[in-house]
Amino acid sequence: MTLVDLLRALVQRPTDHTYTIARIPCESEAYLGVDASGRPALFVPARGTHFRPALRTRSVALELSRDYRVIELGQEDGNARTVTLHALSCVTTDTKETDTFLHVLDGFLAEYGTRSDIDADLLTDFLGTLVSLFATTPGNDLAAERQGLWGELFVMHRVRGFQFWAPFWHKHSTDRFDFKEPRGRCCVEIKTGLGPRRVHRFSHHQLFPTSGEQIAIASVLVQEDPNGLTLARLICDARQSLRGTEAYITLERAVRRAGMDSPGERGPAYDVDAASTDLAWYWASEAPRFEMAEPPGVSGTQYRVDLDLAHRIDQTDLDAWLDTWSMGPGRTGAGDHAIRQPTPEPRDLARHSGTS
Repeated sequence: MTLVDLLRALVQRPTDHTYTIARIPCESEAYLGVDASGRPALFVPARGTHFRPALRTRSVALELSRDYRVIELGQEDGNARTVTLHALSCVTTDTKETDTFLHVLDGFLAEYGTRSDIDADLLTDFLGTLVSLFATTPGNDLAAERQGLWGELFVMHRVRGFQFWAPFWHKHSTDRFDFKEPRGRCCVEIKTGLGPRRVHRFSHHQLFPTSGEQIAIASVLVQEDPNGLTLARLICDARQSLRGTEAYITLERAVRRAGMDSPGERGPAYDVDAASTDLAWYWASEAPRFEMAEPPGVSGTQYRVDLDLAHRIDQTDLDAWLDTWSMGPGRTGAGDHAIRQPTPEPRDLARHSGTS
């Protein structure tokens, strides 16, 4: 059962308490809750005392070490117990925001849920990630954003799988390449077009190395097909594969930039067989380009390139090159720290022992 499914089950079994909660499957000490407005929240045990003021933005809030009375539904009155919990909640009723909150929370739990505890510092760091994510807005050209995301996810899925590419995926839309090996020696840029010619737009920096990089281009020609592979399907597959990796945040940022965070949005659909046939790889050094760095006073140069005029990379050579890619060390964030505050009065939680 996904967190979205669990939330729906809780919404269908409301109570008159502050939150109605149920244990998250596979997370023995984590609970998903929903308030009377249908807004979700994560509850985890607080070990020790962490007096910090509540942190709240337009979309999310974090309360540490709050006391709650947990009431087991279906049992005799008087069985309430008081527990101290950390609560991370979505404070908006916007369905796009709550969906994003749940998808990212699912990835967070997959990455950290096996720890003995999810502590205050980890939740504070995660709150910062959520705030940054919710600040991501749709691009100016949604059609181009969606076509480009379809191409990225398709190549990731088709060539070695999402897990291979996850550590190398760009973190920001302004990054120079879609994928970059941590040592900085190998880069991949994916271009998607409707054809019939293989003409794509590049920045000069994507074709002319500035630091000795070896740059490969994956060119995908797509054909619209209402019965084809949708962007929504690719996103779903990517979410399942990238759970528990740092790349799940990169994915959700891309989803928001493409305006694909609305429930029920299918996005473009393309013929998957045609895209597989028309996927081709090229070395940037073989592509038509200006054979010089930008001169002083010139920057941001862009131009269209016809890759049909370049030689394709042999599959054996491509495989050997990708075999040289290595994953860099993981990254950790620094926690925020705040002043102490008194512990507030407990609030009631009604706990469902199950949601079936």
